Amino acid sequence: MSLHRGGVADRVHYSTPLTLLLLVASITFPATAQPVLLDYAPHGEVNPFTGVVAWSTDRMPSSISMEWAFVGLSDVLPSCDAPTNLDWSSVEAALSEHAARGHQTILRPVTIGPGYGAGSYAPAGMPTRALVYDGQSFQNPRWEQSVVKSCILSFISAFALRYRTDARVAYVQMGLFGLWGEHHLDDAAAYDGRNFPSADDQAEYINTFIDGFGTGPNDISCGISWDSGQVHGPFASHPELLGRRFHIFDDSLLIRKHSSADNWRQNALPAQLRASQAAYGMGGEFYWTRCNSNGRWATIAPYDCGNDESLSDQASRLFLNYALGSPAVTSGNVQAVDVLRGSKSMGWELSATEVEIIGDANVRVSFRNTGAAPLPYQLHACLSTTRDLVEGELECLELPLLTPAAYHTLTWTLPSALPAGRDTTLFLSLEALSRLPPTFSRPLLSNAGISAQYRDLPISVMTTPPAPTPTPSPTSSSTTTVAPTTTTTGAPTPAPTTTTTSPLTTAAPTPAPTAAPTSTPPPATTTGA
Repeated sequence: MSLHRGGVADRVHYSTPLTLLLLVASITFPATAQPVLLDYAPHGEVNPFTGVVAWSTDRMPSSISMEWAFVGLSDVLPSCDAPTNLDWSSVEAALSEHAARGHQTILRPVTIGPGYGAGSYAPAGMPTRALVYDGQSFQNPRWEQSVVKSCILSFISAFALRYRTDARVAYVQMGLFGLWGEHHLDDAAAYDGRNFPSADDQAEYINTFIDGFGTGPNDISCGISWDSGQVHGPFASHPELLGRRFHIFDDSLLIRKHSSADNWRQNALPAQLRASQAAYGMGGEFYWTRCNSNGRWATIAPYDCGNDESLSDQASRLFLNYALGSPAVTSGNVQAVDVLRGSKSMGWELSATEVEIIGDANVRVSFRNTGAAPLPYQLHACLSTTRDLVEGELECLELPLLTPAAYHTLTWTLPSALPAGRDTTLFLSLEALSRLPPTFSRPLLSNAGISAQYRDLPISVMTTPPAPTPTPSPTSSSTTTVAPTTTTTGAPTPAPTTTTTSPLTTAAPTPAPTAAPTSTPPPATTTGA
């Protein structure tokens, strides 16, 4: 494999999905130097997996990174009598359309979607009963019948098998149950195991989703409605689910008294669900009336839809990575600059905080998550001495899934000692693995000095060792140790984790997310040898 970082057209040729270069100021170091602080500066773009999400639209493409699509069950699976006869054309059309605009997609399968297309999406051969909502009748699966369960499980497995490694997909929301796949029926029917799945069946569906799409740090993150944390959900009788990797989404962000003690979200079960999954971030949708319907979340400061908490404050409190902003975006009620501001108030943001040269062959870089939410997928930081690389010259170390305000420090041992008495240029990069398509081209780091042409700035170093030192042997592996930190209120406390990878390795153990500190600590030291 060859990696070339020369001109714009052929700056990067790679077999891994993405190489993005880290921006670091040119600095000259003595043999052992004090850390040099790097300046933070937002890059002005929307980070992948974050921000305002729109229904399919060609409006304001630079203000969003994701679009959203329902997956009607019967559109893909016409009949439960032929569970292997699947038609993915509607899903493929949405993914291709969104990818052509440089966007990834959030997919949610549904059986009932009032106001969307047919409204009822039960396949032929699936027993149903009428469910009346807002004066209209919809065909709700008879969830107590075994044919419904087997048909749904067959679909979930096929869905995961087809799209598990598809970089066009940012997230999958575990829908299918209730109105719009949001795990609630409102007052339309009772949660009796007939109109809605039993807790045992819900647990089986959830496990099938998560196992199908994967549990590793680069596997698609599945989300489930926060309503699933109420008494009709599965978690009271299946607490083991709380230890699984998934995120939650809330279909009524910015609703009045969202954070109040008397809001159902602060009840014991929903609060426990959020706390258990906080390290994986959160998604959602702005609530409809006088908020998403007219775009007030983006147009009238303080962007709280007239309620008691601004979008930026709620994003920080909830670790919010994304929020559906249609119909406001697609109807033209908001401007691109307003949507971009909303997008930038959500999600993770990664910056390099300092660089240090140790001896004549070690480079240490510290990173910090300066955003509102955890990294949902794993990144690798890579170091080289040239832009023209052959396989084996690029050594990559894992970054853990940093939560907001958390630091992590990586140390590289170079293949040979830096030459004494003259400048040497190093190149530091970030690599995303399978979660981003090769065509992705937006900046990824938030530091001053980013190059618009190359998206990098080289590190110019000079060492003057006091005495000759032996040349270190090239390293064939690197180790990172996540230092334990304190946690933000409501977030789980993960154990310190040590992970080991070889350069350019794309398969890695699942790192436990690093919890956010309650105050700003000095960077924790983490080494790779």
